[in-house]
Amino acid sequence: MPSRHRASDPTAPPHPAADGLWRRAMSEGNEAYRRHDDAAAMACYRRALALAQADERAWSGHDARLAALVVSAHNLADLHLRRAEAGQAGRCLADAHLRLAAIAAAPGRPDDERLAAQRQGRCTYAELLRFLQRHPDQSDAARAAAVFIDYRIDSPDSGRTH
Repeated sequence: MPSRHRASDPTAPPHPAADGLWRRAMSEGNEAYRRHDDAAAMACYRRALALAQADERAWSGHDARLAALVVSAHNLADLHLRRAEAGQAGRCLADAHLRLAAIAAAPGRPDDERLAAQRQGRCTYAELLRFLQRHPDQSDAARAAAVFIDYRIDSPDSGRTH
């Protein structure tokens, strides 16, 4: 498993239930991945992804939830690649990126959530591009990569447009 996919962040604030459950699922998935127990890793990563897509009120904040979504999707994609399932890997990456794009583009969502989606969208975009270099025939990933997240939002911190 690539070192960029970590289940814990020492700088993260104390977390409510979803954050802790997600960390546990990711930790168990990472351990199963290291043991080459792909079935167990798949179950854990899917559980982690479902938690990241669950009720946002159960999370410590938008950044934590959306980062969890990205890490879960990337770990699941890595597992699919190890299993020679490039199509599934591309769909995992595409789904995460498009979910973030939808949040970033939704004017009814809180600005801090939209900004978090933008930040995380940079990660999913870069990962899609890396994936497409190795798997240029994956149409789901190619369509998602065409959606670059660059919306203008008034920052709640600075009062100016980014």
